Amino acid sequence: MNECLQPKTIRDLPPETLIRIFECAQDVWPAGKYLHGRGEVDLGWVRLLHVCRLWRDICTRHQHFWGRKLCSFYNIARFNEFLRRSGNASKDLHLTM
Repeated sequence: MNECLQPKTIRDLPPETLIRIFECAQDVWPAGKYLHGRGEVDLGWVRLLHVCRLWRDICTRHQHFWGRKLCSFYNIARFNEFLRRSGNASKDLHLTM
């Protein structure tokens, strides 16, 4: 591959590639996990949205990304926000009893 065409930084990657990377992060860094020792809920992969505007914009534009791993936040408002952002995309919901 021509060196001129290779991405120089992560910001040069196409949005489709970044979304795949973010989907992998969803698998290993779940959002909404309760941290018993700290008494708080971990944002997990949602923290990726706080890195930069580009990452936030890419994530918020892809509805399937939000429906892919619906998390079980203890706060129903956060859960409902995930549902809203997922729009008409298919949903992947995991319940733990």
